[in-house]
Amino acid sequence: MTAEPVSNFLRLLIYNLTLLLLSPVLLLLTLYQARRRRGGARFIKERFGLFRTSAAQTPYWFHAASVGEIQLVLPLLPCTGQARVLLTCNTPEALRLAEKKVGPGVEVHFCPIDFFWAVGRLVRHFQPKHLFIVETELWPQLFATARKHGVEIRIINGRVGKKTAEAPIALKPLYRQMLNHVTHIWARDPIDKDRFIALGCPKDRVSVAGNLKLSRPSEAAPAYETVSPRPFSLAISTHEDEENKIIRAWKSAGKQTLLVIIPRHPPRAAGIAKSLRAENIACDLHSKIKIPQPSTDVYLVDTTGDVGAFCAQSDFVFVGGSLVPVGGHNLIEPATLGKAIISGPHTENFDSMVDYLLEREAMVVTSTEEELAQEWLNLSNNPVRRDRLGTAAKQAVDNLPDRVQFYQDKINSLPL
Repeated sequence: MTAEPVSNFLRLLIYNLTLLLLSPVLLLLTLYQARRRRGGARFIKERFGLFRTSAAQTPYWFHAASVGEIQLVLPLLPCTGQARVLLTCNTPEALRLAEKKVGPGVEVHFCPIDFFWAVGRLVRHFQPKHLFIVETELWPQLFATARKHGVEIRIINGRVGKKTAEAPIALKPLYRQMLNHVTHIWARDPIDKDRFIALGCPKDRVSVAGNLKLSRPSEAAPAYETVSPRPFSLAISTHEDEENKIIRAWKSAGKQTLLVIIPRHPPRAAGIAKSLRAENIACDLHSKIKIPQPSTDVYLVDTTGDVGAFCAQSDFVFVGGSLVPVGGHNLIEPATLGKAIISGPHTENFDSMVDYLLEREAMVVTSTEEELAQEWLNLSNNPVRRDRLGTAAKQAVDNLPDRVQFYQDKINSLPL
């Protein structure tokens, strides 16, 4: 055995031993997440590799970590025809969304934590031929196990964040080892391509395919049922402490209309409601009361898969993860529906999309809570401005390339 295979073996061994030492902490964290995010016993079992289904060859395996990645990959799944498809994710919210949206022939499960026995059980159980990882999920044991069993690994919409690109030198050999298992990476842009190569991916295995998040929707938006008889402004994908800022801005704008909030993690809604009621703000949960009441001030959507319906009927949309340093969330859905869009300043995870919309005067970025309050007031009282921003957003999306078709063609061309 030459020096390189020995080094690879030792690195993977050290990684697995470290993970094994951390297993009590990971178990406690999994139990906490199962309770907090309503994952249930299934979340615990499947995260540790215990699957309750009969083994059968499933040629296509798509892995999408959370809600955002699930939304990206869903349009790609029908292209697999009659072949069985495995779709895995890491969070209860992502699984609930996936199960609500996928068609027949797609089996949805939680992806195991990167223990060698858990990942090995999944691969042996489903016997995939092709693994498609959305964006960046670099797990050493998953990559090693997949290649050991002859699974071809491809990364869709490949992205390398700044933190990963600037990882400590000690981690670089592990990244190189993982990326040498990859069959191909379709990177979002030249910067991501260069970062993958710098991390150790062979140059001939990475190409630029364009950002899938900047893709024209392949299907028209569905006709949604009425979600509220009252006009409302909407905040989606919000995070902890962000709701407080939004509510203060809404108050400063004079509570012009009903405020609907859809937290990024729906189980948080009950806690938000409790805080609001302590401030004498009338609020309801969507899971308890399906239609906002005339007396409701703030309506909290604590269910999964309802963002589109509320976006379609809102006056305007604030996209969260941007007033707090999270990096923002996808703007395509409200833009596709022709809605005026506001975000905060923290949009680095979607900078290309934000730049694209700003160049076309198709959204507004507010730097402070005070600016948000002023813009909230402007859009509440100025339907002409709302319509102008919404129309520009819809036109911007309609002019995007169809990158979904690119990926569908690539996937359809693979042998089963």
